[in-house]
Order: sequence, then C-alpha cells, then structure tokens
Amino acid sequence: FDEVFLSYAMRKEKPSIEIYEEMTQKTGLNPATTLYFDDRSENAEAGKRFGFQSVLVKTNHLEEHQEWQEINKKIGLLCLWPFGSTVRETNGPTGCIRIPLNLLWLIFGGLWACIMHLFFGFLLCITIIGIPWGKQHFKMAGLSLAPFGKDVELGF
Repeated sequence: FDEVFLSYAMRKEKPSIEIYEEMTQKTGLNPATTLYFDDRSENAEAGKRFGFQSVLVKTNHLEEHQEWQEINKKIGLLCLWPFGSTVRETNGPTGCIRIPLNLLWLIFGGLWACIMHLFFGFLLCITIIGIPWGKQHFKMAGLSLAPFGKDVELGF
C-alpha cells in the first residue's frame, strides 16, 4: 500500500460517500492503493464500497470504561454546580455489584478525594462566609467516598 489513512483525521460524520470523495480530494489519496482504518463496521464497509482497502479495528474501550466515566461525570457535575444539587440513592439495577465497585473506587483514589473534600470543608467552615462552601465540600466528600449506586440531581 502506498498510503495508510486513519478515519478520525477527517473529523466528519461518516459513512456518507461525499465524505470519502472529499477525503480523496483533500489528501490526494488513491483509494485503490490506500489502506483505510476505522473502528466502526459501517464506516469500514462504506470505505470498501468507495474503493479503499478497509480494515476494521475493534475497540471496546468505551464499553469497558463507561461506568467509570459515568461516576466521574457525576462528581464533576456536583463540583461544577454544587448549590441546590442533591445526592440521592439510585433505584437502578446496580444490585450487589456496587459494593465491590465502591471498594475498588475507595482503594484507587476515592479515599484521597474524600479526605481532600473533608479537609477543604473544615478549612472553609472556619469563616462564616465559607460555611456554605464547606457544606458543599462535605456533600462532595460523601459522593467521592462511595459513588456507585448514587445519582446527582442538579439544582437548576
């Protein structure tokens, strides 16, 4: 093969044929001599229909880390908008799996995040003006200690 092309370089919605035409015009690639990599089967098939030598690369990184990303999103939203937000137990189907997940979370960073929020909460509660901010840090400490099985409702 003369060229190797990775699909993310175009940063456009695929598998439209116009995208592949634009790709060959912008880059000057010859589809017959270009190896085309993509991680979605419909994109790889569309590339084959256009004439590329397509290779489907299977990636499961999104599915594997989706639960951890969801937890980080919850904590991030609470840190971004703490006033008026509430942390509540979820009614979701987490079942008994949340106990080992919370233990893993606690071991690999949750304890330190909780200690940090407790420290800043106590530090802010020294002054009258800092008390509301300190209360929010205590709320974040509870969520960062055991986030699995909890949900954040934003207050706006």
